[in-house]
Amino acid sequence: MNAYAQHDYSLFSRRTLAFVLIVGVHGVLILTLASGLGHTLINVIPPAMQAGIVPEVPNHQTPPPLPPPPTFRPQVIDVPRKDVDVDIPTDDGQTIRAVIPVTDPLPPPSTLPTAVHRVLGGPGKAFPNTGDFYPSDSIRRGEKGSATVRTCVDDKGRLTAAPTLARTSGSARLDEGALQLAKAGSGHYRATTEDGRPVNSCYEFRIRFDYKE
Repeated sequence: MNAYAQHDYSLFSRRTLAFVLIVGVHGVLILTLASGLGHTLINVIPPAMQAGIVPEVPNHQTPPPLPPPPTFRPQVIDVPRKDVDVDIPTDDGQTIRAVIPVTDPLPPPSTLPTAVHRVLGGPGKAFPNTGDFYPSDSIRRGEKGSATVRTCVDDKGRLTAAPTLARTSGSARLDEGALQLAKAGSGHYRATTEDGRPVNSCYEFRIRFDYKE
């Protein structure tokens, strides 16, 4: 058996020996680093902070003296005095009248205009009935509305001109009925008065067409 045994035979192979060697080297490195870093971190970390009062060190040095206060001296400017002669003419009364015109005195109170109390007229007591001039076509169609008429009346309540339409009712038939009513009322208008006296005037009044169903 010794004759047939190989000369390079060993208990472990070369590959196993190499693996064991590498593992051992890594283990040594890890142990070295762990032990060395632990001591380094312990030395680097400072101890716990403690609060305390630092005693004040007395200063035996004398403070420097204060500087003297500043002094200000205003600059004196010598302005030469010069007398100026102003020749002012005396007022003779005519100059004032030339600048300020003389106005006439107010007229006596009797000539001042007075306010006039004016009362507008309108349809009188005997004015025609609105229903008599209500267009029959408008009644059948159910038309309702109000028209404003302008009239000119003398001091006797009579028309001095044909009535005109000042504001429409929205229906031509109702507007025509309002104008006919205004014409028929001539002589039955109440004249406008000024201070209680009847006068000629023009005014507007509204005529409403309505019926009960």
